[in-house]
Amino acid sequence: MPKTTRRVLLTLCVVGALLVASVPSAGASGAPFFGSMGGTKLNAPIVGFASTPGGTGYWLVASDGGIFTFGDAGYYGSTGALRLNAPVVGMARTPSGHGYWLVASDGGIFTFGDARFAGSAGSLRLRAPIVGMAASPTGNGYWLAASDGGVFSFGDAPFLGSAGGLKLVKPVVGVAARPSAPGYWLVASDGGIFDYGAAQFFGSAGSLKLDKPIVGVGPTTDGNGYWLTASDGGVFTYGDAGFHGSTGGIPIVAPIVAIGGTPSGDGYWLAARDGGVFAMPTTNLPKPPPSISVTTVVSGLNIPWDVEFLPDGTMIYDVRDTGQVFARLANGTTREILSAPATFHKAGTEDGMLGLAVDPAYGFLNHWVYACYASNGSGQQSERVSRFDLDPGVTALTGQFDLLPNMQTNTSAIHHGCRLKIDHDLNLWVGTGDVSTATGPQDPNSTAGKILRISRVDGTGVPGNPHLSADNRVYSLGHRNVQGLAFQADGLTGVNMEHGPNVDDEINGLVPGNFGWNPNVGGSYNQNVPMTAAGGIGALWSSGNPTWAPSGGAYLLGSQWKGYEGVLAVAFLKQSPTPGQRLQLFRPNLAGGLSPAEVLFSDEGRLRSVTEGPDGNLYVTTSNGGNDKILEITPS
Repeated sequence: MPKTTRRVLLTLCVVGALLVASVPSAGASGAPFFGSMGGTKLNAPIVGFASTPGGTGYWLVASDGGIFTFGDAGYYGSTGALRLNAPVVGMARTPSGHGYWLVASDGGIFTFGDARFAGSAGSLRLRAPIVGMAASPTGNGYWLAASDGGVFSFGDAPFLGSAGGLKLVKPVVGVAARPSAPGYWLVASDGGIFDYGAAQFFGSAGSLKLDKPIVGVGPTTDGNGYWLTASDGGVFTYGDAGFHGSTGGIPIVAPIVAIGGTPSGDGYWLAARDGGVFAMPTTNLPKPPPSISVTTVVSGLNIPWDVEFLPDGTMIYDVRDTGQVFARLANGTTREILSAPATFHKAGTEDGMLGLAVDPAYGFLNHWVYACYASNGSGQQSERVSRFDLDPGVTALTGQFDLLPNMQTNTSAIHHGCRLKIDHDLNLWVGTGDVSTATGPQDPNSTAGKILRISRVDGTGVPGNPHLSADNRVYSLGHRNVQGLAFQADGLTGVNMEHGPNVDDEINGLVPGNFGWNPNVGGSYNQNVPMTAAGGIGALWSSGNPTWAPSGGAYLLGSQWKGYEGVLAVAFLKQSPTPGQRLQLFRPNLAGGLSPAEVLFSDEGRLRSVTEGPDGNLYVTTSNGGNDKILEITPS
């Protein structure tokens, strides 16, 4: 599905999805792969997994209670459209496979299909959050487990003991029931196992030094063994649970959150946070990388800054110094659709017409295009974010509405940021620079050195922003110069790319808080300070010395990217270190950060923006100051 269309459908229509894949023949061995959500932007991350009784399908559940079904797993409903008091943390299916329960972290229970309500802990004041649930063998009851090892039993699920009164080394992260007799196991994040009732102890990883924490436990069908999985997909086997493979030694896009075995025990599935499913043995291991081709789609430009797309494939791009915005139609025709905003005024070396965004509902509910640019409309130089209407004939941007009319800057300022991105909650994110002000980055009431999360309708702060000050538009502060924003497949979590001074360019997580840039030395702007001061949120990646000058970036979405699917691609501007100006891939590392991996391509000079088009190809702008291009990168 084209990226833009997929994004609109998910944000406007989809809370839970019924996706059906063909069911393999009965003679298939191992864990069959029926499909995944790994290449799709999700409204909320995946938190749980359950397979059908025959192993011929499975469900994924997201933290908002959205349900995704594969194979012959039936869709019986979801809480995706409800406003929950607490996020969903797990699910369990009924013995028939014609229903399922969802459990929230406050112990609330939601029932669907033939799953019957037997009680909940939702009205209790819990000492620790619920982390999972398991159904009794009859399906007429269930157990809930809390992170402190407390167990709550309902229906015909008897209470057989808990670790709630123990001082645990690590928190409990999952629970599994013995399928054939009353009993359950609790597993802690260090791999420690607690066994109760008919659930026997077959061993644990509690004494091992793990690379990554344990996140789940899955029993064999006869209850004489179990598998543990870590967040990197490492698998530990006990009793009659056989080892059929793992992703522990393979870079994966998102952490594993659950494991489930086949009825025969000859395979298992690993489910990742982004909805990726790995079927073992080796049915769906990461793929080899694609080959790529690079072609020029527009040339003869002078510092094009950003590229966005309409749903029909029309490319929208701007030019920094003139304030112009152009449309390149699907037939290759290019036309100017904005000569410059009425208030456009370029005053410095780095400002001008910068970030662009197209509304996810473009063509469905509106024709909105957003721009971030230099302005003097209020009689004083500022940065401005405006929304425009693009006429149906794609000839002109009109109807300017200012969402952020007076972001801080000055006539001699550098470090403007001005990157825009819209998430799956339809919020507009704005990355700014410190505009060479001493106090701006640490002043929560200034827009300088910030990431803002605002309503794309009226520019107000989004409910749920951290309220770091009276200005609730501020999502994070302490930034030097935000150059790029990119969202992962779930459409809600992501990263920003940021320029450091003479050291320590950074890729940072999109999380609320203070990232530590504070150039205020005695009231003067001084860049000889750490990029991340003590107490600031640490970077996922830092260039060290020398800087690399990262700019725009995008996650590669879609199966056409093969082994690169879900990997972050970042454009770089500086010539050093070797290979210098390039499009560089970044993969997750075992420390929870990002590490440079393959170079996708180089040899085109300074690279500025990276956008994935609705055709799944990447579009990259050069920023050489003469005969600049927009490049199309096509995977094969």
